[in-house]
Amino acid sequence: MKKMLKDVLLENTVINDFVVEQDFEFMGRRVMHLNASRILHRKSSVSQLILLSIEDVTDRELHKRNLEDIVKKRTVECFTAQEEADKRRQAAEDSLAEIQLIKEQLEVERAYLPEEITLDNNQSRYTNYCRYKP
Repeated sequence: MKKMLKDVLLENTVINDFVVEQDFEFMGRRVMHLNASRILHRKSSVSQLILLSIEDVTDRELHKRNLEDIVKKRTVECFTAQEEADKRRQAAEDSLAEIQLIKEQLEVERAYLPEEITLDNNQSRYTNYCRYKP
């Protein structure tokens, strides 16, 4: 921090929103943004001044971190839900393929069944004819 302030004085750098976290005895942990810039003093070329501002952004930072945690949690939930949906879609596609196979088998059997019934009827008539033949 000391080096940064020296750079502000010597190199005319500007510090914007430098984050400092500090534990205070009575206030607890605080998050602050520091801003600093050199001020030119016209009356004296010897003295140099720094304009330093400190903003307590603890509530805002905690809220931001909380939102980031919520986004991470929801992202994990989203990926989990997507994986579950993919598994269910695959199961549905497998079931549909099995239904299609059964349908094709039934169509083959349906085409074969009338022929079988005709054969059975003809055979029954022949059998009856042979039994009752005088």
